[in-house]
Amino acid sequence: IATHGTGTVLDPYLICHLDQLNRVQADRLASYKLMNDLNLSGATFKRIGPYARRNASLVSRVNNVATFPTDQTGHGWQVGDVVWASGNADTSFDSTTAHVVAVTPTSISYENPGPDATTTSFDLSMPFQGTFDGNNHTISHFVLRGNAVENLGFISLLGGGGVLKDITFSDVTVVNTNSVVRSFTGVAVGQSYGGQLTNVTVNNSTVSAHGFGVGCLAGFLQGSATGTRLHANCSQVIGTTPGFGQVGGAVGAMYYGTVSDSTSTSEVLSYSTNQNGGLVGWMLAATVQRSWASGNVSGGDQIGGLVGTVADEGTAEGLIIDSYSTGNVSGGNYVGGIVGKVFRNGGQDGAVTRSYSFGTVTGTTLTGGCTGDQGPQTASCFFNVDRNPASPAYPGVTGLTAAQMLDSPNNFTVFSFSGTPWLLDAGALPSLMP
Repeated sequence: IATHGTGTVLDPYLICHLDQLNRVQADRLASYKLMNDLNLSGATFKRIGPYARRNASLVSRVNNVATFPTDQTGHGWQVGDVVWASGNADTSFDSTTAHVVAVTPTSISYENPGPDATTTSFDLSMPFQGTFDGNNHTISHFVLRGNAVENLGFISLLGGGGVLKDITFSDVTVVNTNSVVRSFTGVAVGQSYGGQLTNVTVNNSTVSAHGFGVGCLAGFLQGSATGTRLHANCSQVIGTTPGFGQVGGAVGAMYYGTVSDSTSTSEVLSYSTNQNGGLVGWMLAATVQRSWASGNVSGGDQIGGLVGTVADEGTAEGLIIDSYSTGNVSGGNYVGGIVGKVFRNGGQDGAVTRSYSFGTVTGTTLTGGCTGDQGPQTASCFFNVDRNPASPAYPGVTGLTAAQMLDSPNNFTVFSFSGTPWLLDAGALPSLMP
């Protein structure tokens, strides 16, 4: 796989150039370490992990080498992939490997579940479960373009035990014209199913996808997945499916899991989609803590400056703790400076604690400086009353003038406690310790 290293945690494979990067797919359980920056402009990058694709055109596959039309290249097909073809495709199979070896250039349906030809549907059995250590280097100038792709990212699917850390992605374009409901699209990771993202940054990039679960950095985090010190700085994150959404400045959707000590300056532009947020679009029984978002957010219903929608599952609550947003928020129904809508499941309420918003919130109905409705058990949430004079006075929510918010030592005393993550400086809004 690489000229140096044995692939263990203590002796990882060393990646110095594109050819070595493209071989990561061959061993998804190994450990890798990036040794220098990689500029992939004009190169064919093969993303890491399994994925499903539908209704794309495969020109040929001879001796287990796949050839795609120009707009289908660079999507990670590797030696040993299994392809099922249907429709009018003229296919030839190698009887010993069950791999497609030739297909005429026509529209077909096929999937890549992994190397097992007996598995006929996409599953979670072949994620990347190794360690990819960016070693504080940058991978830049590449394009991920999908047509009906589920799980689109530098790593398509990060599984339990898998780690992506200490890496920056810059000047990346991700476009997923997905015709199915689920998209799970992001620059770094399409979906993390129990994996860990630590100190991952995306700069100067754009993400646009059809389907739900769209984020600058990650499409979907679920299970025990964690995101720590995530920094999403996309110029635009766009959801293109009317009615669907779950579009986030950093993460599209979360099902359980935690995002902490993270930031987003991404602008979320999704005028007809629902459940959009400056940091996370939608979260169920998940936690966001010590994090902030500064980008403007737009959308349909359930739009929040930090999180679009928070939901509980049984007694497991969705939690927003010690976090803030400063961007402007606009939408239809349920629009909030921190969170747009809270769904109560099992009698529980998602909680918003020690948080504030500073931007302007506009919507059709059910809008608020902190929350779009009264669902959360809100404890000490503050908003800019100068910009939102009509915001409802929900319990636990306090409106302050801009001048009062800038006098943080005197007006955010509840943020001052032993072990606080907050910095309260005169003449400045409360900020989080780096």
